[in-house]
Amino acid sequence: MKQLPKRAKHPFAYWTAAAACALIFFAIAFSDFNIYFKVIGCIASLILCGKAVERAGGFIGGYGVVVLRGRNGFNAMKTLAQKYRRQCIAASELGLTLFFGVLYGWHLYKKHPKKLAAHAALLLFFAWAFQMTAVGYADWTILFYAISVLFGLATTFFLIVGLNAFSITTNFAQAAPGAMPAIPGVTLPIEAIVSILILMVAHELAHGILFFIEKLRVKSSGVILFGFIPVGAFVEQDEKEFNKAPIDKKRKVLVAGSTANFLVAFVFALISIPLAFAYAGASGGVFVHSVVDNSSAAGILVANSTIVALNGQPVMNTMDLGNELQKLGAGNTAVIQTLDGNTYFVILKEKGKLGVTVSNAAKKGQEFLQGLLALLFSIANLTALLNFMIALFNMMPLFITDGHLIIKEELRKAFGPKRQWAADLAAKAIGIIFLAILLVNFLPWLKG
Repeated sequence: MKQLPKRAKHPFAYWTAAAACALIFFAIAFSDFNIYFKVIGCIASLILCGKAVERAGGFIGGYGVVVLRGRNGFNAMKTLAQKYRRQCIAASELGLTLFFGVLYGWHLYKKHPKKLAAHAALLLFFAWAFQMTAVGYADWTILFYAISVLFGLATTFFLIVGLNAFSITTNFAQAAPGAMPAIPGVTLPIEAIVSILILMVAHELAHGILFFIEKLRVKSSGVILFGFIPVGAFVEQDEKEFNKAPIDKKRKVLVAGSTANFLVAFVFALISIPLAFAYAGASGGVFVHSVVDNSSAAGILVANSTIVALNGQPVMNTMDLGNELQKLGAGNTAVIQTLDGNTYFVILKEKGKLGVTVSNAAKKGQEFLQGLLALLFSIANLTALLNFMIALFNMMPLFITDGHLIIKEELRKAFGPKRQWAADLAAKAIGIIFLAILLVNFLPWLKG
């Protein structure tokens, strides 16, 4: 990216152009266009928007990416570093054990058995909770649990991504995507922008706090926009000073961002539970948005209808519908009643699956409350999910991640000062392997 010498002499025109591009983005995102046209159109509008913002404000940028740099967050980082020094260090040390396992934790903290025991207890709990990520690998549950405890959640995540890639290469025609672009309004709900902001603030604030705690110089901090959408944040350290720092300091600083995201994910997962019940309580049926072609309900159930009962049992929300469907196996008949008084008979092709996309319908007179609860639940749920995924992804050995830097530092320590080149080469090789695995996970999405 390049440094622009000056901002435009007439910035109002560029700000107007940026606003117009933002409106075009929303028009495309909420249109009925093909998903690929949506992605291409939205990316194009964001590139133009970013270019206009870049010229209007004289910011650093290029290709739609705009970097907003400053020192405004320093006071907050310093205050938190001074006030919660012990807690922040403890969280970072916990993160190293959570992501890389009790064996790595023993390597680091064998002289502190109480700390290691506390880490192990928390890892046992989170490893159990992490099993829900292994969708489609029910037979691997015990193995995943053991790997998570011994080698960390990051290793299990790497294994799941690798298994998805293997599944895709061996059955590409029927494979589901293991990854796809995350674009609010296109592949994510538009409210994901709020979740992304929370994610970025938590991640970079944690990095900044640990820099101050470890007395490592920070030059600046800022936000990275793609068009008008926040896609990243950063804390810019003094590279020379950081490279000379002891590995113990580097570990804690590098893992801080992912640890913060992991803890934020846990907090918002807890917040989403009462919101889910409140949202369900304000609902009065299940609205059918669409019926999947060749599914059990295809040609029988009608889109834009509201399900109120299934096999004689009231259906007030999607949880009720899911619970009743799980009682039915392939070949069983689902007797569905809708709000308009119609009854439909659907023979299931698969256990518990109708083949419809649905959401909760509001009770009469509670439309505003139900809509507000739906929005709050969506933000909490997305915040938990995105923070959890970023926490793990950032610990992967990809060239742009903190996990890659941790692995490289550990390899350098293991290889010794005379074989730094070998350590860097090994880290690069691991990064290339993971990049190839990640790209394979994208292939089914490109296929459509």
